[in-house]
Amino acid sequence: MRKLLFILPFTLLVQRAPAQTKPVPQRADKAAADPEQVSEDMIKDVDDWLGRLDARLESGKPVLPRDFDSFFGNSFFESSKDPALDMQAAQKRIRDRLGNKAGVAEAYDKWMAEKLSPADLSPRITPGKKTITVAFTAPKNAESGLKAAVSMKLIKISYSSRGTRAEKRSDGAQASRSSQRKQLRVMPVPAGADSAKYRMKASRRGIEIIFDRLKANGGQAEATK
Repeated sequence: MRKLLFILPFTLLVQRAPAQTKPVPQRADKAAADPEQVSEDMIKDVDDWLGRLDARLESGKPVLPRDFDSFFGNSFFESSKDPALDMQAAQKRIRDRLGNKAGVAEAYDKWMAEKLSPADLSPRITPGKKTITVAFTAPKNAESGLKAAVSMKLIKISYSSRGTRAEKRSDGAQASRSSQRKQLRVMPVPAGADSAKYRMKASRRGIEIIFDRLKANGGQAEATK
C-alpha cells in the first residue's frame, strides 16, 4: 500500500447497505471536505492535548507513539462519529500550532498511517474490463462483519475487535480481562476506479467493493448493471 500522506481529504461517512448500488452523492464529499467543520468540542479537546504536547516538547522530551495513543484511545473511537475526519482535524491543528517542532508533524503522519493501515484486512485489488474490485477479509479477532464506506477517493473499513488486557487486582495479582475496541482502516481508491459509482458485496468474513472504471478520456463510466 502506498504511503498515505496526511492531510488526507477525509469526509463524513455515508454508510451503505451491502446490496446498495446507488452512487455516492458527490455533494456530500464537497460539503465536508474542510476539517474545520468538525465540532467545536473536538477542536477544544485537540487544543488542550496540543498544549500538553507542546509543554512536553519545550521540556526537551521526544514525541513518542504513546503521546498520540493517549489522545486517540478507545474512548475517542467510541465517541467520535467520524474518527478519520477528527484525526485529520487534529493533524491540521498540529501543523497550524506546532509546525514540525521536534519532528512532531512527521511523527504524527507516520503514526497515523500505521494506525489506519488496512494490512490486517489483506486488501486485494482485482482489475476487470469494466470494473475494479477491492476485497477485504475480516481478521480472526473481529467480533462481526466489516463495514465499509467510500468518500473523497478513500475507502474506509471499520469493525469491532475482541482482545484481552492485563489488570492488577486489589491483592496485587495480575488478571486478564476481555475488551472490545472499534477499529478503523483507510486506503485510497485504486487508480482508474470511479469513487462515486460502486456497489458492495458483504459476507460473514469479508466485503468486496466493486467500482466502475473511469473512462479513458477522464469522464465517468456508466453505473455497473
